[in-house]
Amino acid sequence: MKIELPDPFIEHINSKGEYFYSELSVFSKKPSENTGNPNSERSVDHHPTSHISDDGIEINTESVVNILGEEIVKTFPNPDNDTYVGFKDEKLEEYSTFIDSLAKRKEIRDLLSDKYLDKLVFQWLKEKYLKSSEVTLTKYIIKNSENDIKPFRIAFPIQNLFIDSSFSVGNCKFTFLRQNLFDDLEEHYQKEHGKEPSKTHQWLRDNFQGKVIAYHELIAEQDKAIEIAKREAEKSLVGLRFYSPSAKLPKLISTVGFFESNIVPATHVFAFSEGLPDFVINPKINGQPFWNITAQEIKRMEDLSMYLIDDLLKKSELTDFQETLTNCLFLLDKSITSSDIQDKLVFLLVCLETLLLKDSGEPIKKSIGLRLSFLGFEDIEDRKKVLEYLSEAYKYRSSYIHHGRRTDIDDDLLTYFQAHVRTAILESLHKMDEFDTKLSFLNYLDDLVLTGDKA
Repeated sequence: MKIELPDPFIEHINSKGEYFYSELSVFSKKPSENTGNPNSERSVDHHPTSHISDDGIEINTESVVNILGEEIVKTFPNPDNDTYVGFKDEKLEEYSTFIDSLAKRKEIRDLLSDKYLDKLVFQWLKEKYLKSSEVTLTKYIIKNSENDIKPFRIAFPIQNLFIDSSFSVGNCKFTFLRQNLFDDLEEHYQKEHGKEPSKTHQWLRDNFQGKVIAYHELIAEQDKAIEIAKREAEKSLVGLRFYSPSAKLPKLISTVGFFESNIVPATHVFAFSEGLPDFVINPKINGQPFWNITAQEIKRMEDLSMYLIDDLLKKSELTDFQETLTNCLFLLDKSITSSDIQDKLVFLLVCLETLLLKDSGEPIKKSIGLRLSFLGFEDIEDRKKVLEYLSEAYKYRSSYIHHGRRTDIDDDLLTYFQAHVRTAILESLHKMDEFDTKLSFLNYLDDLVLTGDKA
């Protein structure tokens, strides 16, 4: 696929390319001992073949990074005179800013990653310097990226999830890796290399055959495809976990997520008594960490308005109110996946404040309490109960946040409170296309409070 760019932008990029070409610096190559301070943020990533420039900074054949992983020197070798050519310090920062702005252009941002653009632009500088290439920067980017921009299906293995059949959430589809995929991989390897499959093939089969994946299909170069697909998969997992057992029972910890990203917490113990010890693994988790989604489970999620979350996650452009609701889903998910009870409560309250507060000047408990009590509750006693539980929740949060007291939180309170946070989000989702801004939605709720009606 070929990138199309407007003429004014082409001229701008070409002029920026010529500018950075004129700003290339030459560094001499002098072997020296490592002089970096490993405790300094400016210390560099040292390599056996590294060298020191005239001003004492270490130069690698490609780049130098500090202890934070930030590039502080970027060079290419000049074999003709044994020097290195590139950028460092302020000029490297200026170059990096240019790459960032280029990657954010609407014609490029969904097709090429900043990493890929950096590689292309710096390769163009290298060829222009060493080979006196006359190709403009935009022509170089368009020509070299054309074959790399292609259709991809990016799939992420999902741990601790079992499904009976495929289904979609947001822009991702959940399915599983079948045996024939691994058979085809091994058959292809045998034809290409004329020998039996490697240990890697067996490891792939042992770890992933039959496992659930979440995949997203798109057109881009590979790094950008992975970046976008991961973002979509994360959103889809947030939407899916909204209906998980952990969302209904807060003391259950959700471990459904990207492969090896949500490890079941456990304590590893050597228990000595007589002679050799027993080795014991004590999982620090409540209940069953696996989630099996049957056809009946999918039907249950559909009956609980899963289509609303699905619709929200599929939107490419969000209104202010829809963006607020998306943030609330992620905050609730932080509570669902947290292994710490106090943190669960804090994320629930932050979620409510994000959804139901107009600004920092409002009285928090009163404003949230009244608006929350009118989201899904008709009976006045139920509305009073919401206010009581909210007041209790803020007492626990204050004890934890302001005084560092890890008080045991009542199970019924947390279960009841999380259920009402979920209800508030679902009720709000029903209005996501009716109101453009969070403020207009909250004004609507305030009118309900005055009239006593249900949302």
